[in-house]
Amino acid sequence: MLVYSQADTLLPDIDTFIVVKKDTINLVDSLGKRQGKWILLGADLPESGVVSDGKAEEGLYLDNQKVGPWKRYDKDGYTVNALIYYKFNPTGTSATRTAIFPNKFHANGNRSLFHYPGKCPIKANQIRFDENENILELTEYDSLGNEMIIITRMEQTAMDELTYFTVAENFSKLKEENIDLIHHFDFNGLNGTYVIDLNHKIFQLGEFKNGLLWNGKQCELDDVMNLLEARFVINGVYMYSYISPIKGMN
Repeated sequence: MLVYSQADTLLPDIDTFIVVKKDTINLVDSLGKRQGKWILLGADLPESGVVSDGKAEEGLYLDNQKVGPWKRYDKDGYTVNALIYYKFNPTGTSATRTAIFPNKFHANGNRSLFHYPGKCPIKANQIRFDENENILELTEYDSLGNEMIIITRMEQTAMDELTYFTVAENFSKLKEENIDLIHHFDFNGLNGTYVIDLNHKIFQLGEFKNGLLWNGKQCELDDVMNLLEARFVINGVYMYSYISPIKGMN
């Protein structure tokens, strides 16, 4: 139930917003069943060992059962140490736990492996980090659990060591004006040098700024990893493409 302090106004003041936000967490319906988003503190789960005012678990309830992904916190009350998936049990009173994905940490305390929810109900997306928490690899899954996007950090010198990206001499060079092939893909503020694999059909290799390919190439492959087209970007601007004779036959 939403509570407004100024029911007749279209622009509630800040106090109204705070009341609304607070009132939509940890809700219990008229039957006493937990519904919606809940944050359980250490005081709610003393057996967890989490400090009393820190977060112990966070997720969604449906008719008093945990559903979907739940975050489980470490004893400090703010470090997420695992992502746990639950499935609603229509014939019982407790949800079925379907999967657990523990996060891992380096000896210096920085994250090594971190899981976060995505489209798949049983498989969590994941990020691997080096000891300085630079991203080494990010993997996201579609709703069926198939790898959808893989982002891998690489050294600049390794960019052309992937032989199936080598541009053959008999490729035709194509210059297109006013084309925006590259910026269809935006990776949410990604910065650094990466190889990005989109379902093994499109690869982007090079330097990224703010989620966009800045200096590098986008490669389009067929089902057996033959290069069909390589599109080159310099300083964020699409410059030219190399087209494979294979693509010309399609």
